[in-house]
Amino acid sequence: SLVANFASTQVTLTVVSAYAGATPGGQSLNYGTATSQRITNSPVLNGTTQYVCTGGAVAGNAYTQANPTNVALTLTNNATLTWAWQTNYWLQAGASGNGTVAPTGGWCRAGSNVVVTATPNANAVFAGWSGDVAGNTNLPVTTASMSRARSLVANFASTQVTLTVVSAYQGASPGGQSLNYGTATSQSITNSPVMNGTTQYVCAGGAVAGNAYTQ
Repeated sequence: SLVANFASTQVTLTVVSAYAGATPGGQSLNYGTATSQRITNSPVLNGTTQYVCTGGAVAGNAYTQANPTNVALTLTNNATLTWAWQTNYWLQAGASGNGTVAPTGGWCRAGSNVVVTATPNANAVFAGWSGDVAGNTNLPVTTASMSRARSLVANFASTQVTLTVVSAYQGASPGGQSLNYGTATSQSITNSPVMNGTTQYVCAGGAVAGNAYTQ
C-alpha cells in the first residue's frame, strides 16, 4: 500500500510601506491562499506634516483595491505589494484686524498652490501680509506654494477719518485730528471767555457737520 503525499507550493508576498502600518505584512502562503492586507496608521502625523496612504499596488499577482487602505488578493505568485503615501503640509491663514481670509487653512497636498484672499470688512483696509508669504505682500490675493508648512496673516487697518476743528478765537483742544474709524474723541475749548479790553468772547457751544455728536 503506497500513499503519495503532496504539499502546496509556497508563494511569498513582500509588503513595502514607507511609513509602516502594514498588517499582516509580508507572508509566505500556500498557492491559492486568499489574504487581505491593510494599512492601520493612516494618516501619519509629524508636526505640520501629514502622510496619507492613497492605495496599494501589487506587482506579480492580481489584486483588488477595496479602499485606499485595504487590498485583497489570492496569492498565486511571488508578488510585491507597495503602499503609496501622499505628503500633505499644514496651511494656517488668519486675520489681524477687521477683515477675513479664505480659505483659513488646513492640510494641503505637497506641491499644490493654494490661493488665499484677504477681504477687509466695512471701514477697514487691507494693510499687507505677514508670515511665510512669497511674492508681493501688499496684494490682497496671495498664492501659498505648499513646498512646506506655511503660516500667513492678513493684516487690516481701520479707515482713517478726519475731524476739522474751527474756532474763531482759538482754544480748541486737541483740535483737528485724523483717527481710525470708530475712535471716540473729546474736544474742548480751553480759553473761554476770551477778553479783549471791554469786549468778551464766550464759547456758546459746538456743532458738528457730518457726524453724530453729543454736546
